[in-house]
Order: sequence, then structure tokens, then C-alpha cells
Amino acid sequence: MADGIIKEFKKSGMDILQFAEYTGISSFVAKKLINGGALVFSSSVYERLVIISEEFGFGRVSSGDYAVNRVNFMLIKNHLSIEEFSEMTGIEVGRIRAVIRGTSEPQPDEWTDMAKALHVSKRYLMGIDDNPGRTA
Repeated sequence: MADGIIKEFKKSGMDILQFAEYTGISSFVAKKLINGGALVFSSSVYERLVIISEEFGFGRVSSGDYAVNRVNFMLIKNHLSIEEFSEMTGIEVGRIRAVIRGTSEPQPDEWTDMAKALHVSKRYLMGIDDNPGRTA
């Protein structure tokens, strides 16, 4: 769930319909999210929640491995397709898809290649550090 987003929602005084409109997610998803219902996010909903969280500093969205989701977030933020990212990194398309789905953990050299291609630190991409600067 998106604890930071939920906390901000509760502080805001918005109702669920306003929250849904504000975030661009459906009222059904918003209601489940706010009420803590078990919900598996589609990739598009998850991507929207990550972007909202990052843009407004609402805290981390945690659905599976955040590091994997940060890779996906950076692809969206940089308007990169998986195919383009594959060309940039030399990592096979299927491998990148597996990483984004969270079904496979990147190897150390893959983390390095992905971080270089995205111009961020490996620690940031892995979710260890919140500073995207290339410090490691």
C-alpha cells in the first residue's frame, strides 16, 4: 500500500471521489487503497501512485520490491520504452521485463548498467538511497 499517500489523504480532508480525481485513479481503487483493502495494483495504477508519491513527497509506495519499481518509475519519468532501455543497457528486453515485474533480481553488473543509462546512482536505483545523484 501507499502509506505516505494515505496519510496525506487523511490530512487533506478530501473525500474519496476528490482523492480519485486528484490522483487520476478510479474511485474503486481509491476506496480500496484508503480503506486498506487487499488490492493488487495494475501496472498503470502502480505507476501513477509512484509518480504521485515522488512528485508530492508523500513517501514510498510499497508494492513488492521498491527498488524494482524505481527502475520502472525512472523509465516512465524519462519516457523510455523497455526496448530503448534494453538498447541503452545491453540487457535483454525479457530480462528487463522480469526485473520490472519483480520476478527477477538484477545482477550487480545489471544494476550498474541500468544506473548509468538512467544517470542515477546504483544505490538510488536499488532503493537504498533517496538521493538520485551519481554517488556510487
